[in-house]
Amino acid sequence: MKKKHSVASRTALCSFVALVLLFADQITKFYACYYLGPSSGGKSIEIIPGFLTLRYDGNPGIAFGIGVGNRLFMITVMVFTAILIVFIILLVYAIFRKNLPVRMCLAVVEAGAIGNFLDRLFYYESGVATVRDFLDFGEFQPFAWLGSDFNFGICNVADLCISFGAVALLFIVLFIGPHAVFPLTKKWREQAKAEEAAEERDKKRKKKKNMKAPAEVPEEGDGAAAEEASNRADILQGGELSAPPEEAQADMPAAEEGAGDGEA
Repeated sequence: MKKKHSVASRTALCSFVALVLLFADQITKFYACYYLGPSSGGKSIEIIPGFLTLRYDGNPGIAFGIGVGNRLFMITVMVFTAILIVFIILLVYAIFRKNLPVRMCLAVVEAGAIGNFLDRLFYYESGVATVRDFLDFGEFQPFAWLGSDFNFGICNVADLCISFGAVALLFIVLFIGPHAVFPLTKKWREQAKAEEAAEERDKKRKKKKNMKAPAEVPEEGDGAAAEEASNRADILQGGELSAPPEEAQADMPAAEEGAGDGEA
């Protein structure tokens, strides 16, 4: 009962986190559109100089404006997003039921995917489905030391959820826990080795058990069928079958009578 309760509690926690992030995404988009959108004169608010500015910009495409004006491409994106949302739900509630860190990252990604999906489904500007962006990181260039002018551009809370959730998920799969590809701590590595050794012992035990299993005894019906087939084969080869025991016993009195007559 405790185990079921623990799994249910983790499921509730992941669902709560996803709902909170989804609500945060939608409410910030609403206020950004209302206070910073075209109806407000296109205002901008500098939050962190040289790093973050609030400035509304509707995006009819995907990241970095890809797919703008391509209706078929955007329909494909919508279908793919819907499939991804369902797939993540299966991962969270079925496959990774006991792995809380992975489920939490997937819940964050799920919130972002649903947030932008709702925009493309219900929000339109000039008759075109549009995602509401308002977080401007245009002046922040994280790879400037490599000579790259890459920046995050303008995004929203949903984009941040997808990006950071995916990065955290990759980090967890690679390094966190005994089942990671490259466990970071010695304790996790030892636990992984112990589990592998236990699995190997179970395999050997099952193999020995199968080898010692007794041979199957043929059923009575199968023996009778085999004997009947053997008798038929003897008849075909011209051999004479011995009389059944009952017939032999029936002939014995007649033979004794004949012997008695001779003596008389």
